[in-house]
Amino acid sequence: MAEDMKRLPTIGTTRSGPKDRAHQGALAQPELTEDVRQAIRDLEDEKFIPALSKVLALATFLRLKPASEIATTESLDERLVSEAKERTIAILNKLALPHVSRHRTDHNGFNLERFFIALSDEGATSLQKLMESDEKSPAHNTKIGNALGIPRSAVDARESRSKTGDKSLLLSYEERLQFFGPELGAFFLFAPSRKHWQEEKVWLQDLVDKIKELSPEIYQQALRERT
Repeated sequence: MAEDMKRLPTIGTTRSGPKDRAHQGALAQPELTEDVRQAIRDLEDEKFIPALSKVLALATFLRLKPASEIATTESLDERLVSEAKERTIAILNKLALPHVSRHRTDHNGFNLERFFIALSDEGATSLQKLMESDEKSPAHNTKIGNALGIPRSAVDARESRSKTGDKSLLLSYEERLQFFGPELGAFFLFAPSRKHWQEEKVWLQDLVDKIKELSPEIYQQALRERT
Protein backbone atom coordinates (compact mmCIF):
# COMPACT_ATOMS: atom_id res chain seq x y z
CA MET A 1 0.00 0.00 0.00
CA ALA A 2 1.27 3.50 -0.74
CA GLU A 3 3.08 5.09 2.16
CA ASP A 4 1.80 8.57 1.30
CA MET A 5 -1.93 8.06 1.84
CA LYS A 6 -3.44 11.47 2.55
CA ARG A 7 -7.09 10.71 3.23
CA LEU A 8 -9.62 8.00 3.80
CA PRO A 9 -12.34 7.21 1.28
CA THR A 10 -15.52 9.20 1.74
CA ILE A 11 -17.95 7.03 3.67
CA GLY A 12 -21.47 6.91 5.01
CA THR A 13 -23.21 8.07 1.81
CA THR A 14 -24.29 4.90 0.02
CA ARG A 15 -27.83 3.52 0.21
CA SER A 16 -29.34 0.21 -0.88
CA GLY A 17 -32.78 1.35 -1.92
CA PRO A 18 -35.93 2.01 0.10
CA LYS A 19 -35.21 -0.72 2.64
CA ASP A 20 -31.64 0.31 3.34
CA ARG A 21 -30.09 0.02 6.79
CA ALA A 22 -31.01 3.19 8.64
CA HIS A 23 -28.67 2.28 11.48
CA GLN A 24 -25.62 2.83 9.23
CA GLY A 25 -26.34 6.53 8.91
CA ALA A 26 -23.58 9.10 8.51
CA LEU A 27 -21.04 7.76 10.98
CA ALA A 28 -17.96 9.70 11.95
CA GLN A 29 -15.06 9.04 9.61
CA PRO A 30 -12.15 7.22 11.28
CA GLU A 31 -8.80 8.97 11.40
CA LEU A 32 -5.83 7.71 9.44
CA THR A 33 -3.32 7.85 12.28
CA GLU A 34 0.14 6.32 12.11
CA ASP A 35 -1.12 3.39 14.17
CA VAL A 36 -3.87 2.84 11.61
CA ARG A 37 -1.40 3.09 8.72
CA GLN A 38 0.79 0.50 10.41
CA ALA A 39 -2.19 -1.76 11.09
CA ILE A 40 -3.16 -1.69 7.42
CA ARG A 41 0.41 -2.51 6.39
CA ASP A 42 0.46 -5.36 8.91
CA LEU A 43 -2.88 -6.61 7.61
CA GLU A 44 -1.60 -6.54 4.05
CA ASP A 45 1.48 -8.55 5.04
CA GLU A 46 -0.35 -11.08 7.23
CA LYS A 47 -0.22 -14.52 5.59
CA PHE A 48 -2.50 -16.28 8.06
CA ILE A 49 -5.64 -14.20 7.48
CA PRO A 50 -7.66 -14.90 4.30
CA ALA A 51 -8.12 -11.95 1.97
CA LEU A 52 -11.89 -11.81 2.44
CA SER A 53 -11.41 -11.48 6.21
CA LYS A 54 -9.04 -8.59 5.54
CA VAL A 55 -11.70 -6.95 3.36
CA LEU A 56 -14.32 -7.37 6.09
CA ALA A 57 -12.00 -5.89 8.72
CA LEU A 58 -11.36 -2.80 6.59
CA ALA A 59 -15.04 -2.48 5.67
CA THR A 60 -15.92 -2.41 9.36
CA PHE A 61 -13.12 0.05 10.10
CA LEU A 62 -14.49 2.33 7.36
CA ARG A 63 -18.00 2.09 8.88
CA LEU A 64 -19.27 0.48 5.69
CA LYS A 65 -20.45 -2.41 7.86
CA PRO A 66 -21.43 -2.22 11.54
CA ALA A 67 -19.93 -5.62 12.33
CA SER A 68 -18.21 -8.62 10.72
CA GLU A 69 -16.93 -12.07 11.48
CA ILE A 70 -13.36 -12.74 10.38
CA ALA A 71 -11.07 -15.71 10.99
CA THR A 72 -7.53 -16.95 10.69
CA THR A 73 -6.56 -19.60 8.19
CA GLU A 74 -7.18 -23.17 9.36
CA SER A 75 -4.19 -25.21 10.50
CA LEU A 76 -3.42 -28.48 12.21
CA ASP A 77 -0.68 -26.62 14.07
CA GLU A 78 -2.37 -24.93 17.02
CA ARG A 79 0.77 -22.89 17.71
CA LEU A 80 0.55 -21.19 14.33
CA VAL A 81 -3.08 -20.28 14.96
CA SER A 82 -2.22 -18.93 18.41
CA GLU A 83 0.52 -16.73 16.96
CA ALA A 84 -1.84 -15.51 14.23
CA LYS A 85 -4.42 -14.72 16.91
CA GLU A 86 -1.98 -12.44 18.73
CA ARG A 87 -1.02 -10.63 15.52
CA THR A 88 -4.69 -10.20 14.58
CA ILE A 89 -5.53 -8.79 18.01
CA ALA A 90 -2.71 -6.27 17.63
CA ILE A 91 -4.05 -5.19 14.23
CA LEU A 92 -7.64 -4.86 15.49
CA ASN A 93 -6.47 -2.84 18.49
CA LYS A 94 -4.61 -0.40 16.23
CA LEU A 95 -7.74 -0.09 14.10
CA ALA A 96 -9.73 0.56 17.30
CA LEU A 97 -12.13 -2.27 16.45
CA PRO A 98 -13.72 -3.93 19.50
CA HIS A 99 -13.73 -7.70 19.16
CA VAL A 100 -14.50 -11.03 20.78
CA SER A 101 -12.41 -14.07 19.79
CA ARG A 102 -13.27 -17.75 19.92
CA HIS A 103 -11.01 -20.73 19.22
CA ARG A 104 -12.41 -23.62 17.20
CA THR A 105 -11.06 -27.10 16.54
CA ASP A 106 -13.04 -29.30 14.16
CA HIS A 107 -13.36 -33.09 14.20
CA ASN A 108 -10.35 -33.43 11.89
CA GLY A 109 -8.12 -31.49 14.26
CA PHE A 110 -8.00 -28.28 12.23
CA ASN A 111 -7.74 -25.13 14.35
CA LEU A 112 -8.76 -21.56 13.63
CA GLU A 113 -9.52 -18.40 15.57
CA ARG A 114 -12.78 -16.57 14.93
CA PHE A 115 -13.12 -12.84 15.62
CA PHE A 116 -16.43 -11.02 15.98
CA ILE A 117 -15.63 -7.37 15.32
CA ALA A 118 -17.85 -4.30 15.54
CA LEU A 119 -17.86 -0.58 16.22
CA SER A 120 -18.58 -1.09 19.93
CA ASP A 121 -17.97 -3.69 22.63
CA GLU A 122 -21.72 -4.29 22.78
CA GLY A 123 -21.89 -4.84 19.04
CA ALA A 124 -19.04 -7.38 19.09
CA THR A 125 -20.59 -9.31 21.97
CA SER A 126 -24.03 -9.23 20.37
CA LEU A 127 -22.68 -10.55 17.06
CA GLN A 128 -20.79 -13.34 18.84
CA LYS A 129 -23.94 -14.47 20.63
CA LEU A 130 -25.99 -14.37 17.42
CA MET A 131 -23.42 -16.30 15.40
CA GLU A 132 -22.86 -18.95 18.07
CA SER A 133 -26.53 -19.47 18.86
CA ASP A 134 -28.07 -22.85 18.08
CA GLU A 135 -31.18 -21.14 16.73
CA LYS A 136 -31.59 -21.59 12.97
CA SER A 137 -34.95 -19.93 12.30
CA PRO A 138 -35.45 -17.49 9.39
CA ALA A 139 -36.04 -14.70 11.93
CA HIS A 140 -32.73 -15.45 13.65
CA ASN A 141 -30.87 -15.45 10.33
CA THR A 142 -32.44 -12.07 9.62
CA LYS A 143 -31.05 -10.76 12.90
CA ILE A 144 -27.60 -11.94 11.83
CA GLY A 145 -27.91 -10.31 8.41
CA ASN A 146 -28.99 -7.01 9.95
CA ALA A 147 -26.19 -7.17 12.54
CA LEU A 148 -23.65 -7.69 9.75
CA GLY A 149 -25.03 -4.72 7.82
CA ILE A 150 -26.11 -6.71 4.77
CA PRO A 151 -28.47 -4.66 2.56
CA ARG A 152 -31.95 -4.93 4.07
CA SER A 153 -33.55 -5.93 0.78
CA ALA A 154 -31.25 -8.96 0.49
CA VAL A 155 -31.85 -9.94 4.12
CA ASP A 156 -35.63 -9.72 3.68
CA ALA A 157 -35.54 -11.75 0.45
CA ARG A 158 -33.54 -14.49 2.15
CA GLU A 159 -36.03 -14.66 5.02
CA SER A 160 -38.93 -14.88 2.56
CA ARG A 161 -37.18 -17.64 0.66
CA SER A 162 -36.61 -19.57 3.90
CA LYS A 163 -40.28 -19.27 4.82
CA THR A 164 -41.75 -20.02 1.39
CA GLY A 165 -39.13 -22.19 -0.28
CA ASP A 166 -39.21 -19.90 -3.32
CA LYS A 167 -35.60 -19.99 -4.56
CA SER A 168 -36.35 -17.43 -7.27
CA LEU A 169 -36.40 -14.65 -4.66
CA LEU A 170 -32.57 -14.69 -4.73
CA LEU A 171 -30.26 -14.61 -7.74
CA SER A 172 -28.67 -17.91 -8.65
CA TYR A 173 -24.89 -18.21 -8.57
CA GLU A 174 -24.75 -18.00 -12.36
CA GLU A 175 -26.94 -14.88 -12.35
CA ARG A 176 -24.74 -13.25 -9.73
CA LEU A 177 -21.69 -13.67 -11.93
CA GLN A 178 -23.61 -12.49 -14.99
CA PHE A 179 -25.12 -9.38 -13.40
CA PHE A 180 -22.28 -8.41 -11.04
CA GLY A 181 -19.29 -9.29 -13.22
CA PRO A 182 -15.98 -10.97 -12.35
CA GLU A 183 -14.63 -8.17 -10.12
CA LEU A 184 -17.60 -7.96 -7.77
CA GLY A 185 -17.94 -11.73 -8.04
CA ALA A 186 -14.77 -11.97 -5.96
CA PHE A 187 -16.35 -9.92 -3.18
CA PHE A 188 -19.76 -11.53 -2.65
CA LEU A 189 -20.71 -10.94 0.99
CA PHE A 190 -24.38 -11.95 0.60
CA ALA A 191 -26.89 -13.48 -1.78
CA PRO A 192 -28.46 -10.66 -3.84
CA SER A 193 -32.22 -10.42 -4.12
CA ARG A 194 -33.92 -10.69 -7.49
CA LYS A 195 -36.07 -7.61 -6.93
CA HIS A 196 -33.39 -5.20 -5.68
CA TRP A 197 -30.11 -6.60 -7.00
CA GLN A 198 -29.31 -3.37 -8.86
CA GLU A 199 -29.35 -1.32 -5.65
CA GLU A 200 -27.43 -4.05 -3.82
CA LYS A 201 -24.83 -4.00 -6.59
CA VAL A 202 -24.35 -0.26 -6.02
CA TRP A 203 -23.79 -0.95 -2.30
CA LEU A 204 -21.24 -3.67 -2.99
CA GLN A 205 -19.45 -1.65 -5.68
CA ASP A 206 -19.13 1.28 -3.27
CA LEU A 207 -17.65 -1.00 -0.61
CA VAL A 208 -15.18 -2.56 -3.05
CA ASP A 209 -14.15 0.85 -4.42
CA LYS A 210 -13.40 2.14 -0.93
CA ILE A 211 -11.40 -0.96 -0.01
CA LYS A 212 -9.42 -0.56 -3.23
CA GLU A 213 -8.76 3.10 -2.44
CA LEU A 214 -7.64 2.40 1.12
CA SER A 215 -5.56 -0.70 0.32
CA PRO A 216 -4.96 -1.63 -3.32
CA GLU A 217 -2.90 -4.57 -2.05
CA ILE A 218 -5.76 -6.17 -0.09
CA TYR A 219 -8.08 -5.53 -3.04
CA GLN A 220 -5.69 -7.46 -5.28
CA GLN A 221 -5.30 -10.24 -2.71
CA ALA A 222 -9.08 -10.67 -2.65
CA LEU A 223 -9.24 -10.87 -6.44
CA ARG A 224 -6.50 -13.51 -6.51
CA GLU A 225 -8.10 -15.51 -3.71
CA ARG A 226 -11.63 -15.59 -5.06
CA THR A 227 -11.10 -15.83 -8.82
